[in-house]
Amino acid sequence: MAGALEWAENFIKYNSIFVIKDQRNDAINYNMAILYYAKAVADKFHSHEHFSKAIDYLSHFRIRDYTNKLQVYLLKTMLFFDTGEYDGVYSECKAFEQYILHHKKHINSQLAGSYIIYDNYLIHLTNYVIDEDYIKMQKLYEKIIKEKPFIKKAWILERIKNFVSKRK
Repeated sequence: MAGALEWAENFIKYNSIFVIKDQRNDAINYNMAILYYAKAVADKFHSHEHFSKAIDYLSHFRIRDYTNKLQVYLLKTMLFFDTGEYDGVYSECKAFEQYILHHKKHINSQLAGSYIIYDNYLIHLTNYVIDEDYIKMQKLYEKIIKEKPFIKKAWILERIKNFVSKRK
């Protein structure tokens, strides 16, 4: 995995010159944020250094439209959840709900619905993690398995499995 991540980092750095100039920094910042998040996951979350770099790159990303907003929301909630920054998860989820309410006419309803399902399940999971309620986590897992596809469904299921397996 490390070789693939190193390759991706070099690809971002050396091919960014081909991105339109006024979007180049944003493309680099967003993709480097994803890269450092992937490094943190590959490192099994042992070091917060990768998470810090991901958040730093993300903070320099300019949100230009709702697609960018949705991408940043996902990455931020994943970063906050995986670092145990649960207040950040709640804050982002609440802000996202408000964003959807105020911009629903500009966002495809199916896409918005998928994000709302993610948002709701992430809030439930965060509550259960804080409460260390493994029974509710298991029930949530079973419910999500039956759920239609939604954004980051596999990611949430993986996180539930990780927490439940730590208990055993």
